[in-house]
Amino acid sequence: MEVLELYETAKVSQWNATRDIPWDRDEPMTATEHEVLRGLLSNYHFGEMAGIEIPAFALLKVKDREAKLFLSTQQMDEARHVEAFDLRLQQIGCDVKQVQMGNVAFSKALADLLTLETAEEAIAGIHIVFENLGSVAFRSHYRALCKTGRDPVTREILKRVIADETRHEQFGRTWMKKFLEANPERLEVVDGVQKRIAPMMIETLLHKSAKMKVWEIEREEDVASAVKKFTWILDDLGLDSSYLN
Repeated sequence: MEVLELYETAKVSQWNATRDIPWDRDEPMTATEHEVLRGLLSNYHFGEMAGIEIPAFALLKVKDREAKLFLSTQQMDEARHVEAFDLRLQQIGCDVKQVQMGNVAFSKALADLLTLETAEEAIAGIHIVFENLGSVAFRSHYRALCKTGRDPVTREILKRVIADETRHEQFGRTWMKKFLEANPERLEVVDGVQKRIAPMMIETLLHKSAKMKVWEIEREEDVASAVKKFTWILDDLGLDSSYLN
């Protein structure tokens, strides 16, 4: 799919967090379930905040018109994701202003993303690595909730977020493939970004994965599958994937 096609899809796929989520279907949960859900939603909050900031930087730096148009839609997507996760945190009794990062690897990965200097570095970090590996968290959580029929509020948020993130992933692969074909001298720089951030993201996904089983989230299996897919993406782009074996 071309970048302009993804832009057209984005325009007709916008949703409204206050209108389209079944907030009135909140269900009771145990103290342990509440603790784990709070931790997951907190990480989602921080990840989506980075999802606002890094594409905004790429939007300023990227030169081609099509990419600018698409990235402008991503700003709205990511803002909506932050809003939805924050509303869910508030609904389960959490003060969003007090939310803290409890995952050291994730904190390091986000800090690294904020140091990137060019459009291709930002797109490598956020769209190639972050969107492909980070979205595993959403998918494993959503799959568990679909299996159990639990937490319809979070389930609907995740369903809609995943649809948006899939579009962001497609943009990254499409744009980066063309960019590297036209600018092969930048391959080493892009390669350095993904090789630096991907291991931190994999460590992030496995953080406290055993505890997530209270919601029947099987993160280990999903991470293995995601790394296999990520390896294919790197190979397709001509980037080094040997460190993942």
